Amino acid sequence: MPRDKEVPGTYLGAACLHPSGEFRAGRFIDEGPFMGVRGKSYKGGIVTDVSTIQAKVVLDRLLGLAEAEYKLDACCTIEPAPELYLRVDKDTMGYGQEKVAQLEESEISTESFSAKEFDLWLNEVHVVVEDKASRQAAHNLMNFKVAKAAKRLARMRNSQIATELHTATEIATGEEWDDMTSGVSDHNPMNKIQYAITVIECLGHPVNYMAVNPENWAEFLQNTHISPMVQAGLLKVGEAPAITLPGWPTVQVIVDCGITEGKAILGSKEAVILADGGTESVKYRHELKRYTGYVTRQYMQPEIVDTDAIRELTGISP
Repeated sequence: MPRDKEVPGTYLGAACLHPSGEFRAGRFIDEGPFMGVRGKSYKGGIVTDVSTIQAKVVLDRLLGLAEAEYKLDACCTIEPAPELYLRVDKDTMGYGQEKVAQLEESEISTESFSAKEFDLWLNEVHVVVEDKASRQAAHNLMNFKVAKAAKRLARMRNSQIATELHTATEIATGEEWDDMTSGVSDHNPMNKIQYAITVIECLGHPVNYMAVNPENWAEFLQNTHISPMVQAGLLKVGEAPAITLPGWPTVQVIVDCGITEGKAILGSKEAVILADGGTESVKYRHELKRYTGYVTRQYMQPEIVDTDAIRELTGISP
């Protein structure tokens, strides 16, 4: 056989995290057209296939590391989509009739439906460990590479959610949070934040979060209109930052580099659906090239389904 002819790797085992939250042996494709009907489940019994168990351990570790970095998931309602397709129908009903007179029939409220269709895409991370490198290493190379793969998986997920968030209806502020004159900030960030919250709530949606870039969050905290409120305890900042003022809803602050600098997203989790098709890890061996590899696949798609429930502040920094 010519040396330049490709020799495929040998499949050794796989494990997948079903959208239901269960770990299952094998690949998604092994489960047929209706997932879970024929697939083996870790929950249901003992799995003796060592390679499959190894794939499950790698997947379990990778997801444990990655999920801590899924920051922008907090901006979404997560819906399982095991068939990699999801249809969401939105019901729009007209207003009712006020002050209906006695013996008078009220008008029938008009009702219409609109649909959002999700055709999930694939994110994939592929890591390999060479035999020689593995034998010479002073530490577990696979653990190191799994940790790196988790970061890359989370970065792709956050970036794709952020891209969708930035399609929200804009509110131009014209008020940069870091503008200062004689040591005093020119603008109070809370003015436009409060305005955006009012717009969303008056359209019938609770505001759950504000998502910002780390640079803009730093500018927010250093603003001279804000820093006294932080010191007084009116604004909570810590491991789980939140904007809380008397008489206001508590709004979680999500800080992520996926959010474009100069913009902030305020919204309800109702606004965005994240279709989750599950995650799987497949182990294989390429003997002629002397390495063992893991391919981790994640199917997902975020989509704004209610434009009334989300707004994007622009112009908060140059």
